[in-house]
This record gives sequence, C-alpha cells and structure tokens, in this order.
Amino acid sequence: SNYSYTSPNRYYSASIITMTGITQNNASLAIWISALTSTINFLGTFIGLFLVDRIGRRPLTIASLSGTALALLGLALTFQLSYVNSPKVTFDGGVAENNSCLFESCGVCTSKRECGFCFEGDTEGNYTASCVLSNHSLYDEYSVYGDCSNTTLAAGGIVVYAYDWCPYQYAWITIIALGLYLLFFSSGMAPMPWTINSEIYPNWARATCTSITTSINWSANLLVSLTFLTLTEVLLKHGTFYLYMCVAVCGCVCFTLLLPETRGVPLEQMGDLFSLPVLQRIKKRY
Repeated sequence: SNYSYTSPNRYYSASIITMTGITQNNASLAIWISALTSTINFLGTFIGLFLVDRIGRRPLTIASLSGTALALLGLALTFQLSYVNSPKVTFDGGVAENNSCLFESCGVCTSKRECGFCFEGDTEGNYTASCVLSNHSLYDEYSVYGDCSNTTLAAGGIVVYAYDWCPYQYAWITIIALGLYLLFFSSGMAPMPWTINSEIYPNWARATCTSITTSINWSANLLVSLTFLTLTEVLLKHGTFYLYMCVAVCGCVCFTLLLPETRGVPLEQMGDLFSLPVLQRIKKRY
C-alpha cells in the first residue's frame, strides 16, 4: 500500500494540489482542498468498516487496489496532458542569467528546479510568458529577474509566477482523481493489510511476524516519502504516478492469484488454508 503512493498523499498533499496549478499560488486554497481530500479519506474508512464482514477481505482488497490503480492512471494522465499542452514561452528574458532556463514550454521549464514560468494571461487563455531563473532566497515566489522579480507586479496579480506548476484549464480533474484515489484506498487497502495480517499467523509466531511486517511497512513508507519529490524531477510528475500505478496493478494481480478469503476461517485452520495449492486456496470458502 505504501509503494502505491499513500505516503506522498499524506505528507505532500498540499504540494501535490499546488502542482496542478488549480490554486494559482493561493496557499490557503491549497490547504482547504487538502483538508477536503483528507475528509474523503476519513469518510472512506467507514465504507471498509461496513463491507469487511459482508463481502470479505479478498474482494474488498482487490476492488480497492483496482480502484486506486485507475485513480492513479487518472492522476498520471492529467499531469501528462498538463505537461504536453502547457503554454509556450513567448519571449526570452534577454539577460545573461536566463541561459540556464532557455526552454520552449511551461512544462519543461517548471520541471527544472532552478526555473519558473512567468506569465500574464487573458480571459481567452492567451499567454505572454517567459522561463526565468527562480529566486530560491524568496521561497520561489519570485524570479531573479524579469517581470516576476517585481514584487509589486507579482503581488498585485498583474503577472503570475508559476514554480513547479503550469496553468491548465482542466486541473480540477486532478483533484477529482485524487479524491477517488483516497476513497478507494481508505475503504480497502488502508485497513485490509492490518486486518489480514492479524488473522493469518499462528499464536507462536504472531508477535514476531507482526513486528517484521510492520517494520517492512514503515520502511516502505519512509522510502516512498523520501523519494517522491526526487522522482517527480527525474520521471516528471506523470511518470511518477505511472510508476505508482504499475505497482498497484502488480499488487492487484498478486492478490488476485495468491490471496485467499480469510473471513470466518478459524485460526487453527489458517495454516491448512495456506498450505493448499493456489487455485484451491483462492476458491476455498468457510
């Protein structure tokens, strides 16, 4: 579950929302949208609570992973469309420092940590824009030179400085995909690993096995959390979500082939269940 994007969502949710461009540098709006997605995550847990003993662990796990994979595909596609269809750079800043930010579009420009996209647009979506060097000392809210280095123009909304995001008219689709991801995840893959993990071990090995699996879980959490921002630079945003989607699909296939239904199985018979051949195991019902 941690390898398919859960940790970045928890720790970087406001940043991910900002990456869509929907907030247009409005930090408070990003936080409120993040709170909304967290509420969806909270409400989704009640779906899992209601269904876990009604439809069983196996169907809920597989359905949850399938849904998260589709939602991750939606996130990847919207970020890719935003990258491919991002506004073009219309003029060069014309100073020597700009040599490191000579790119043709917002997508390529904002994929570089040192650059940002300075633009002024009209109601019809026409942009006058340049790719400029970002001022890291001012938290990347302004550029080193050009119109977006003028705090009066930028603060007044005359020009907009986009660091790590691009203006995109369908950015709201990303928020919907993020909400669907959280809904599918929280209803199945959030509680099911812990539920199944508590049922499948014999008493003599339960403490040790639970400790090992919990350690692996949080190690994966740490790994994904530490590498998320780096992956968005190396693979770009859409490439990162395609990677997470592939992990979710692999998990879905593995659980479909290997995970038996453990609902109603007495602890004493759990070993017998897992000793059955795979096809018999997944068809066995108690």
